[in-house]
Amino acid sequence: LRTLDLSSLEVVLELGGGCGAISRYLAEQGMHVDAIEGSTRRALIARSRCRGLDNINIVNSNFNHIELPQQAYDAVFLIGVLEYAKRFCPDAADDRAAVMEILAAVKASLRPGGVIITAIENRLGLKYLMGATEDHYGVPYIGIHQYPDSAGIRTYDHGEWRSLLDDSGFSSNAFLLPFPDYKIPTVVLHEVFASQPEAAAHLRGSSSRDYLRALDSNFY
Repeated sequence: LRTLDLSSLEVVLELGGGCGAISRYLAEQGMHVDAIEGSTRRALIARSRCRGLDNINIVNSNFNHIELPQQAYDAVFLIGVLEYAKRFCPDAADDRAAVMEILAAVKASLRPGGVIITAIENRLGLKYLMGATEDHYGVPYIGIHQYPDSAGIRTYDHGEWRSLLDDSGFSSNAFLLPFPDYKIPTVVLHEVFASQPEAAAHLRGSSSRDYLRALDSNFY
């Protein structure tokens, strides 16, 4: 998130706050933060991590058990969340419909001019094309082959995200590409710059990670 200028944001929502790493960072920037986390254990960790800050609320609740306030937030953060959309919305027709259901809910909670900031793995990410195990399933190429054995977890590629956002009514979108992945990026490129030949030079020294096994990252 240090890549982004967040200085204009005052009141924000983080959905799926986990253990509070992002929540605390946002609060330290001076925002008022509502962070929702479904796991009681993680919510308790987040509360401990954010102790001493009076501008943050950690709410332990299932997404389906809350009603988000309307037009309340300058931004909604969905960091490592939307890949699990079908698990949050089990009655949705499919994974894509579940993502759109969540996007519709958080969109209604935005103030005029508000933004949604999401981070998620690219199913066609460079490390996956190199044979890295998929971060959620531990199986190589499962995302590239469109998750034939989906367990309610699914990521999307750039084109699929454009389609999802267009169909959800988001007319202004920007994409940033983190390398080697969004969890611990060393390089973040804007989509416009990433299409230029010189963009590849910025990837030298950025080693792709496989979180389960060694990965040969020598490629040209």
